[in-house]
Amino acid sequence: MRTGLYFVEEVFWDALPRICLELEAAVAEHYPGLVPPARWLTLASWIGGDRDGNPSVVTPVTAETLRLHRGSPSSSIAGRSTSSAGASA
Repeated sequence: MRTGLYFVEEVFWDALPRICLELEAAVAEHYPGLVPPARWLTLASWIGGDRDGNPSVVTPVTAETLRLHRGSPSSSIAGRSTSSAGASA
């Protein structure tokens, strides 16, 4: 669970602004006048919530996962646009 959240916090948030900028540049080059939607990407997680028969995922695991998600820096970003303007802030 913590390993998965690590990648969200330490890899995605560094990579996503670059990806957004590259997407906007590629769209501008190949499709002039077209603007990518502000919310073209949505991240979601099932980490610690796969309660479909996984015997390791019990109520305390789900509760801990929710606690960790709430305390993560990405939880404060949830719902914000991943456009380059929002990503560079």
